[in-house]
Amino acid sequence: MSTLGNRLRMAREKKGWSQTEVCKKLKISNSTLSGYERDYRKPDTDMILTFANLYEVSTDFLLGNYIKESAENNFDPLDEINKLVKKYGIEQMGFFNIEDWKKLSPGDIKLLERQFQAIVEMAKERENEDN
Repeated sequence: MSTLGNRLRMAREKKGWSQTEVCKKLKISNSTLSGYERDYRKPDTDMILTFANLYEVSTDFLLGNYIKESAENNFDPLDEINKLVKKYGIEQMGFFNIEDWKKLSPGDIKLLERQFQAIVEMAKERENEDN
């Protein structure tokens, strides 16, 4: 089962940031962040909220509540992805290993939505530059 530390590391890596970059942004020591990510230290409530805002994930995701939320709400990751594909006008997309996509949590879907949004925005910017 994924721990808070694992989810913190995963969220940081999805942003493409090093521990050093995050430490500078949050004004904390590398040993503090490393302790959080290795589950040697537990961040307080304010720090969890700070991480959620920085990484653009929910506190539920960081705390592992997405698993319960997923089961209780009959969460269907494929349905959520299809909604995002339509919302952002992505015309062609394949699910090459559908079983992997089915394992996504609500927090993963939120991260995926942010990526879709960023890709669409970059494409629009590129289009504007070309015109």
